Amino acid sequence: MVRKGKCVLLLSEIVIAELDMAPAEVQNILLSLPEEMMERVELTDEILELRNEYIKAKILGPECIDDATHVAAATVTRADAIVPGTLSI
Repeated sequence: MVRKGKCVLLLSEIVIAELDMAPAEVQNILLSLPEEMMERVELTDEILELRNEYIKAKILGPECIDDATHVAAATVTRADAIVPGTLSI
């Protein structure tokens, strides 16, 4: 979908850090995507506060803080979907 220009991939600092630890073949997938179809999402105070509210409300536990950050970033940026790292893009 990203390669075909049908959606924009939103990348937060958390996603980028996770990709830094990924195998080279996974990193190469990202590098092969059109740059204009990717947008970096800064972790704003609004995102971090919402993440903390998810943890406080026990929607996700503290051990899932990165997942809570993904969900908060997607919510604040009004993303249409969260794509798991195991899905082919």
